Amino acid sequence: MGGFASIVSALISAYLQTLYKKSRKTTKKEEDIATKIKQISGSLNKSASELVDMQEQLEERVTFVENLNARAKKAESIAALTEEQVNAVNEILNSSIKKESRKNFWQGVLVNFFFFSLGAVTSYLIAVFLL
Repeated sequence: MGGFASIVSALISAYLQTLYKKSRKTTKKEEDIATKIKQISGSLNKSASELVDMQEQLEERVTFVENLNARAKKAESIAALTEEQVNAVNEILNSSIKKESRKNFWQGVLVNFFFFSLGAVTSYLIAVFLL
């Protein structure tokens, strides 16, 4: 009976050890799978952020190209002006410049008069109270 019990005990022990090894391998496989899933999700997140960056750069370039196209159209329309139209634009610009120059002249006169008056009053006050 003792020999039979020791044989059964040895078989049960061997069976439990194989189960333990299998469960350990399964756990190791699960850990490997979890690690791979984390790596893949990290790679996907990185790829998604890079795609967003690329999309932003493309949108900036599209905006830049649209601005260049608008400028090119303006330049073409200016180049297509006839001599009469160019003369008319020049006259309008010249009259605007003349108006602005008159306005700036009188503003300059007023500012200079203000500072001249301020200097004269200051000179008088210094002469009276400090000398």
